[in-house]
Amino acid sequence: MFNKRQKVSYKYSDQTMCVIGPQYDGECKLDSNEILWEKGEFSRAPLHNYDQKTATFEFPSLEIGGFGFQSITDFEKIAKKKKVSGYPFGAKNLYARVGLPQNEKLAAIISYLERVPGGVVTPSGVSASHLAVLFNLPKDGVILHSSPIYDCTRAAHEHIFSKYNIKSISSDFLDPQKLEEDIKKYKPYKLYCESPANPTMMMIDLPKIYDLAVKYGIKELIIDNTFASPIIQKPVEIVKGDPHKILRIVHSGTKHFTGGLDGVCWGYCSLIDWKEFSQMLIFQKDMGYNMSGIDADAVLHHGIPTLYSRVREQSKTALEIAEFLQKHSCVKFVNYPGLAPFKKSADKYYTGEGYGSILYFELNEKKIGKNQKEALQASEAFGDIIALQSFIGLGVSLGKMHTLIQNSWFMVHRFMSEENKVKVGISPYGWRIAVGAENSKDLIHDLSLVMELMKDENYRKKIQKYKKEIGKPEF
Repeated sequence: MFNKRQKVSYKYSDQTMCVIGPQYDGECKLDSNEILWEKGEFSRAPLHNYDQKTATFEFPSLEIGGFGFQSITDFEKIAKKKKVSGYPFGAKNLYARVGLPQNEKLAAIISYLERVPGGVVTPSGVSASHLAVLFNLPKDGVILHSSPIYDCTRAAHEHIFSKYNIKSISSDFLDPQKLEEDIKKYKPYKLYCESPANPTMMMIDLPKIYDLAVKYGIKELIIDNTFASPIIQKPVEIVKGDPHKILRIVHSGTKHFTGGLDGVCWGYCSLIDWKEFSQMLIFQKDMGYNMSGIDADAVLHHGIPTLYSRVREQSKTALEIAEFLQKHSCVKFVNYPGLAPFKKSADKYYTGEGYGSILYFELNEKKIGKNQKEALQASEAFGDIIALQSFIGLGVSLGKMHTLIQNSWFMVHRFMSEENKVKVGISPYGWRIAVGAENSKDLIHDLSLVMELMKDENYRKKIQKYKKEIGKPEF
């Protein structure tokens, strides 16, 4: 066949990597997406965890209770002998929640897509957020967080952390000058932001925020990249490779990564530097921020392989819906990265694979009611009709494969003061759509019909009567 052994290096695309998975050293760390083919050697590339008989990833048993020792004194001997890089005590399976290959592989794939040195997977998006904030935070360390953000994150920062003398203060990340004033005033150790933001989809100028963080010696800039996903936005590339090593990425895995799996909730937190790995594993183990290996296995087989294609298709659908809403007479404005005024920034910093599958729009109160009372009734009816008659779901989640819509004023951000909601751009007429895998024409049909019905006073009365009859609570 071949007279000489010859190595051929080839860099695979993100799309292919979502299917085959990047090579890594078995400990969440990966060096590149280069896979070496050796001519003259009949072996498949990549080799890691691939079973040729079933054409799937295969891992050791999930039923790992912990690392087994021969005696008490053997504990120290094993720790010295094993020396598994990064793992506490040299034992990957000291506890069942540490070192599971499914978790490692999933973390490695997300880390590759985000262009970071490595990361860990957690049991929820909120736990990933908490891990990023609390890890390496010194006593009396201050956090500045953007607003609006996911309301569970806001509640933790503003109400829970404060009980433990952790100060987290809201700041305007959309106004770099105001943020700089707050940085000078509070001297934060970390900055925390979402971009695009939940629910308003406002986009932060990440390079400017990064430069401010560097200028004032801030140790970490944490970015929640859930709404965009690494297929659409790679913050590390936006800030030119994170030369100052301060960028940490977090994700809620529910929307994009999980695909159509129901009941699977998880998150991701990246490493800033590989040297953090051992410390983060210990912190994660002791705090219980570990994802189930069974869930990780399911995501690897049924979520990640279709990630790339799903995000692109859902982005196309979201753009069509955004353009439809932008032209509708009942709509005041639409916030979506693929539309002005955000498009210029998205085209500059996004990967070119789309603009994301989430958008925010506000109904025009002057067009949907004769007065404020009637306009509010119409906006409420919009949600009621969606819930009662459309295949679109009314729910606070991001929906996975199904399209969901929610009103943050009355739902997710209902515990936020009205004054603060108005301040950050959340309105009782505002609706967030998390677009699923349905056909865009079908979604547009239902949205169009619902907006016509919500303006009909007799129809609204009929809806109210029906809700009372079935005992359905008004939100």
